Amino acid sequence: MAIDLTAPVTQPGNCHRIAFAVHDLPAAVRWFEDVLGAVMLPIPQQADGAVESEADGGQIAVMWLQSVPIVLLGSTQTDGVIGRYLAANGPSVQSLAWEIPDMWRTENLLRANGCKIVGVEIEGRHFFVHPKHTEGMLLEYTDDVLPGDPRRGNGVTPRQGSVAVSSVVRVNTVVPDLDAAVAALRYTFDGVVSAAAESAVDGAVDGAVDVSIGDFVVRLTAVGGPLDAPQGSTRFHSVTLAVPDFAALPAQLAAAGIGVASADDRSLWVEPATALGLRLQFVAS
Repeated sequence: MAIDLTAPVTQPGNCHRIAFAVHDLPAAVRWFEDVLGAVMLPIPQQADGAVESEADGGQIAVMWLQSVPIVLLGSTQTDGVIGRYLAANGPSVQSLAWEIPDMWRTENLLRANGCKIVGVEIEGRHFFVHPKHTEGMLLEYTDDVLPGDPRRGNGVTPRQGSVAVSSVVRVNTVVPDLDAAVAALRYTFDGVVSAAAESAVDGAVDGAVDVSIGDFVVRLTAVGGPLDAPQGSTRFHSVTLAVPDFAALPAQLAAAGIGVASADDRSLWVEPATALGLRLQFVAS
């Protein structure tokens, strides 16, 4: 269902977080810490590295990954929300969230324009736009501020893992209707569109559009384009990470037990089975 808006409903701030669904949360926390250098954020519920457990078996860990917060979502119950998601989609990016200045005004504008809002029953200051309005992408609005975010000063100190990563470049998606997805991100999050996806680090990609939202980029690609379709109903395909020394990357990956699926002189894709089942692309900074 298309969103019929003539102007963006809000101007977002920072990317609040990238959420990854993973099978084994404690193992995923260790992997992100040891391999990619992620740092646990000082959320009260996860003091001393513990994770928060939800009523339906959901587990959460909130971390800083070089340039953006991430949330790792696990489940101890196969019939819980995350358990069902993993059964349908496998380990993957589950959702994206941005900080916005006026959450309730934004929600009212979206509802007034026929958008279905979900997730309001979940504890916390946030809501989601139903994926039917965003070509299958699960996108969240929040005015919550994560403690320890280095972008605000006096945050956690970023560190390097066994694979040196300088930043999270973008999330890559595969959508059924590229034009509709571009319009959805422009109107729901005031996305700034690049006519053709082209980056100094990995070149041009036919059939792709980069959309900048706040301080983060979402790359949209069409079904049948350069990326294969993700498993299940999720539209989030992969995450691209920048490294300071691309020549040293293969040796670093090998030492960490991560296999290489494909590579050229500008880009490297890992074997998902060796990276928690996640699709990760590495490019030069």
